[in-house]
Amino acid sequence: MASTRFEVSKFNGNDDFALWRKNIRVILVQHKVAKILDEERLPENITVSEKRDMDEMAYSTILLYLSDEVLRLVDEATTTGELWKKLENLYLTKSLPNKLYLKEKFFGYKMDQSKGLEENLDKFQKIIVDLNNISEEMSDENQVVILLNSLPETYREVKATIKYGQDSLTMSIVLDALKTRNLEIKKERKDGELLMAREEVTKRAGKAKRRVSG
Repeated sequence: MASTRFEVSKFNGNDDFALWRKNIRVILVQHKVAKILDEERLPENITVSEKRDMDEMAYSTILLYLSDEVLRLVDEATTTGELWKKLENLYLTKSLPNKLYLKEKFFGYKMDQSKGLEENLDKFQKIIVDLNNISEEMSDENQVVILLNSLPETYREVKATIKYGQDSLTMSIVLDALKTRNLEIKKERKDGELLMAREEVTKRAGKAKRRVSG
């Protein structure tokens, strides 16, 4: 049975490395060579030839998904392990300045009212993923508190309901409530636009009638 084709863009050094890395792992799993990334997971009875074949397949597959600019930076890596480690060292920064920067982004997060809820939530969750990738996991409670405090005025009522209407809070509960409220806001705006359109039609009809009677 043919494996599912997985579309992944070439990593150019500016994209989301954590997401790209996860997608590449999926591709390596499809090719049955992902274990080469962690040699301790390889079968004890694997032969030198089998291991070499796995390494070559994984190595060449990863290279296919790297831009020319990134390829030049990892040119000295000759095995999958060396290549993977080099990429992580280059793009999965765990330095103190980066850690502080991400924590500042997390604790100071505010929603951008010029953007939709989905886009804001994606941005917030990307910060959390970036923190997880440098072994700085934020508790569910911290995530809930920061997200609720980031909400604009249009979510005031649902914020109060979430805070005082639950015995315990999880990100799942909060996200479901926000998405429900977001649908309500969209409906309210649509209803408001329809009402304004009807009023405009009525107003124009009234003017036309007065001109005719005049």
